[in-house]
Amino acid sequence: MELKELFAGVEHRLLRGQLNTDITGICVDSRRAKAGDLFVAVTGAKADGHDYAAAAVARGATAVLIRSDRATETDAVCADLPADVAVLSADDTREILSELVNR
Repeated sequence: MELKELFAGVEHRLLRGQLNTDITGICVDSRRAKAGDLFVAVTGAKADGHDYAAAAVARGATAVLIRSDRATETDAVCADLPADVAVLSADDTREILSELVNR
């Protein structure tokens, strides 16, 4: 499924990359990321997924969803990612995660 289909009707912003990027899976754990995945950065009680976005991409993730408040080019999340990786933002990544997974 392409990102544009996955995010249809979901409030988001494309920061860079292409919405025609093929997505074959969704993950929140960078250690389990694989080729074609969308990595969704969520903030947990012990760790912040934003700190692991680059690790997920290194394992093959082709797109990353981050929180809008972390969506600046100077923020380390964006700065650490290769230019060819699609980066999207949303106000609350945890809130829309279940909707994306259901699709």
